[in-house]
Amino acid sequence: MKKLLWAILTFGLLFSLVSLNEVHATNVQNVNDIKFSVQDTENLKSLGFTNEELIQMTEEEYLANKDIKGEIVDTETKYIKTIIYGDTLDEQSIDSHKRFLDTPGNTVTIELDEDTFNQELKAEENPIKTLDTTNTEYKKFTTTISKISSTKYRLKNTLTWKKMPSTREWDVSGVGINETYWAPVPNSQYGKQNWTKHSTCFGYEYGSATYNTSSSYWKKGSGGYAHKMNLPNNDFGGGCGHKSVTALSSYMYYDVSRQQSTRQIDAYGRYSHQTSSLSTSVSFSITGPSLSISPSNRFDGPISTHAQVKW
Repeated sequence: MKKLLWAILTFGLLFSLVSLNEVHATNVQNVNDIKFSVQDTENLKSLGFTNEELIQMTEEEYLANKDIKGEIVDTETKYIKTIIYGDTLDEQSIDSHKRFLDTPGNTVTIELDEDTFNQELKAEENPIKTLDTTNTEYKKFTTTISKISSTKYRLKNTLTWKKMPSTREWDVSGVGINETYWAPVPNSQYGKQNWTKHSTCFGYEYGSATYNTSSSYWKKGSGGYAHKMNLPNNDFGGGCGHKSVTALSSYMYYDVSRQQSTRQIDAYGRYSHQTSSLSTSVSFSITGPSLSISPSNRFDGPISTHAQVKW
């Protein structure tokens, strides 16, 4: 945990100094022993990578991105609260939240402003104990457009769980585009999950799952790319065998190239979380602003973002 905290503070300080042009030669090393120069950090930040993503970046991803110079030209962030009611959902609860219910599984999805989101998270640190079977989850979702050249852009989703989800099976993340003017660049896609687990014996341990171009979890089409991921669960067991997931985030991206003359690019970010257990396979597709998932009643209504640039 000390190594992770040091890395977070160091990356934050480094980037703030880079922004002020006060650093001349500095190297920062992440948990995978990759040494980032000031220029590396500046380039990676320009593609939408966060401090947390740099801390656990693999050598494969580092080498593929460190020399690309981009510019973040638009971003949109949503702060989402999800309420998942148990089997004892009563009529009064249904009536009070009827306008929010988006699946037959008694799931409520509410978009909050940033201040309310943070206030509610703070209150969740000391929850009131009741016999209610309701679970409440919080997540932050961001879609970013980075300009690489006049005809090439990077589209990226970042999802951070601020309160761990009770169900951790399949989730889907994707970005749709206007296929009339833009097309995905083949083999530019990459996805990753990062997590932290804690046990009383071993302290904090870091894990990840990557989804590169050879992964079978991608769904690729002319209208966008999306992929599914299996979220990590707690490890149950006596003593040292018990490990709890304490932090969880994910991201995905791919590049697009211009096919016809246009003065606009749209990135339709979508993320859908599985809210109840599933015994069958998950199928999905994305085209423009539309993300389709089957069986839909096992997932919450997708978070929707829309980053856009006109010139």
